[in-house]
Amino acid sequence: MDGNFKAEHLHPIKPHDEVWISNGLGFMVGKDRYKLNLAEASDMVEKSSCNNHWAINQANAVRQMNMDYALCEAAQHNMEGITRAITFYDINCQYNKHFWDQVDQSQFLEIVLELIIIPEIGLWHVHGHQDSCYVRYALNFIEGIGQIDREIMETLWECLDYQMNDSNFCKMICMKRTLCRKYKLAKNGIAESGRAFDRLDEAAPGHLKTEWLAEERVTQSSRIRDPAVMDLYDINIKKAPSKKEIELSLLEDGNAHNAAPSHRSVATWISMGLATEEAQIALLIEI
Repeated sequence: MDGNFKAEHLHPIKPHDEVWISNGLGFMVGKDRYKLNLAEASDMVEKSSCNNHWAINQANAVRQMNMDYALCEAAQHNMEGITRAITFYDINCQYNKHFWDQVDQSQFLEIVLELIIIPEIGLWHVHGHQDSCYVRYALNFIEGIGQIDREIMETLWECLDYQMNDSNFCKMICMKRTLCRKYKLAKNGIAESGRAFDRLDEAAPGHLKTEWLAEERVTQSSRIRDPAVMDLYDINIKKAPSKKEIELSLLEDGNAHNAAPSHRSVATWISMGLATEEAQIALLIEI
């Protein structure tokens, strides 16, 4: 899913005589029903809880009702026997909040209630979000999912112009060679990653591995209802104190003049030395 594409239509000479291609056939939406949905639908606008960058701001600026209709229509095409779907959207952390509410309130949005939709964000975009979005929406943490290089053409779109059109064309005709090279690297990487994992697995205590597996099963089963449970995968590293915090700690320790000599800090000794030197100077002046 991508809400950043907009068609630039020319003004038709005879609007009443326009013919839609595949109107309502296959996975194409029907013109009349789609317009009725837009007339009825209303967007839920709220302050973004993610980083304040351009893509996330689109969650408030773009009419997400178009994406709702597109997703519902796509979920009805060749879906027999499919009970789980994974959607990728650059702003899924915001978009997915109200999707089911919009479906319930609309008479034009239809989707199989048994279908489990897992919202994700592509790896190329998720690193522009806040840190928590990585473990909650990156595909690295979905059991059984494969990874594809689906945005190979998009990596230069930030500065798309005539020169970039030529670059994209070169990328397109060289795509086969590039993908073959990346496949070989990925194949070799699997073996290397396997060896690294085996070393970690051997070093981890058995009781901890049992505990981690149990926590993972609970997390994977609860992620649809609450993406925040995926924070379990986040790296838990204690943040180092800042320079100001260290300075404040030294100053606080420096006030302990009455502490035992073995517990006095460097700042305390320096402060006491300066005070002693000042007292000596004062004594010399009086003598």
